[in-house]
Amino acid sequence: MSAALPIIDSGPSERGWSYYSTVLRCPQLFYWKYVYPKIATRPTTFSDYTEPLARGTIFHVAAAHHYARMWARAHGKNEDLVCPPEVAMKIAASKIGELGEERLPIVQAMWSAYLQRYPVETFEVVAVEQPAEVLIEGIRLTARIDLIVKEPTGRIFIYDHKSSARMESKVMRRYTLHGQRFGLELLGRKLYGDQFGGVVINHITEDCEFIRKSSEPAPWMARKFPLTITLAAALIESLTAKCGTDPDAWPAFPSDQSCYGPYGACPAIPICQWGPTT
Repeated sequence: MSAALPIIDSGPSERGWSYYSTVLRCPQLFYWKYVYPKIATRPTTFSDYTEPLARGTIFHVAAAHHYARMWARAHGKNEDLVCPPEVAMKIAASKIGELGEERLPIVQAMWSAYLQRYPVETFEVVAVEQPAEVLIEGIRLTARIDLIVKEPTGRIFIYDHKSSARMESKVMRRYTLHGQRFGLELLGRKLYGDQFGGVVINHITEDCEFIRKSSEPAPWMARKFPLTITLAAALIESLTAKCGTDPDAWPAFPSDQSCYGPYGACPAIPICQWGPTT
C-alpha cells in the first residue's frame, strides 16, 4: 500500500542556512530551537511551525515525491516504490498536527493547479532533496537541495521551491539578498563547476499563481556570504560555551524585526513572554 511507504525528508539540513540565520536573528530563538529540546527533563510545547511554514512544508513534500517519481520513470525504476504526492501531503500534514491539517486543503488546491500549469517538464530530473555540503573556513554549510535539473542545453540548475499567500513584487525581491540562495550557489558551483547555471526560484501562491525565475545578481553580498557563516558559527560556539543550557543565560533580541517577520509572529513569543515551563 502506498500509504505505508516512507516519505522523503524535505526538512532543513543539520547545518543549513536556517541553523546559522536563527542565531543571527535572535540567540534566544536559537536556544529554543536547537538547545532546549535536548533537555529531556524540561519538555516544552514550543513549535517552530507557522501557517506559512506549514504550507511550505506540505508543498515541498508533494513536489519531492512528484519529481522523485519522475526520476524513477526516466531511469527505468518502479515509481510505485515512491509514495504518491497526494498521499505524502496527507502524511506530512498529520505530522505537523492541527496546523498542518488546517493548511492541507489549501496546499492540495495549490498542488492541483501546479500540475495543470506544469503538466510536462522540459528538463531532466537529476536529484531530489539531495544532501550537499561545503566547508567554509572549516565550518560545515549543509543543504537538502529541493530539486536539481538538467536543461536541454546541458546546464544544471537548482530549483528552490517557495510558496506565499499571494504574488507580490517584494516576494521575489526577498530572495535577492538571501543566505539560502548564496549557500545554494556555493554548493551548485562545487558540485557542477562551469556546468552550473544557477538557482531558480520555483514559486507558487495560495491564489495559484506561478513563476520560475532566477534572483537578481548580488555579487558583492555573495562574496561576503562566507563571512556571515563564520560569524554565526563563532557566535554559536561562544554562546554555547558561556551559556550552556540555561535559558536565562542566553541573550535575546526583542524587537519588531526579530519577533515579527515576513512570515508573521515568531512562534517563540509565548515562551519568551512567560518563560519555559518547568
